Amino acid sequence: MRTEDGERSYVRAVEGAWSKLAGRPVVVSPREFEAIDGWRRRGIPLAIVLEALKAAGARRSGRVPRSLTALTPAIEDAFAVVASGRIAS
Repeated sequence: MRTEDGERSYVRAVEGAWSKLAGRPVVVSPREFEAIDGWRRRGIPLAIVLEALKAAGARRSGRVPRSLTALTPAIEDAFAVVASGRIAS
């Protein structure tokens, strides 16, 4: 898969999951796009990002954050846990 295709797929998957949780179509802002693409470039698995988004919705009684950038700390923490588990193996 070309890098551009991978980037597009990753961003679309996050945007789709966010839309599903919000119950309406959502379009990422340029700032959110940069955050999402940064997660992808750092190698943060899409599954971790999607799980953090789902967890944020559950913690907020189904309300999703107004901005995906608000999820950055949770995504970073989840990735650190996964990465440390991989290193320890």
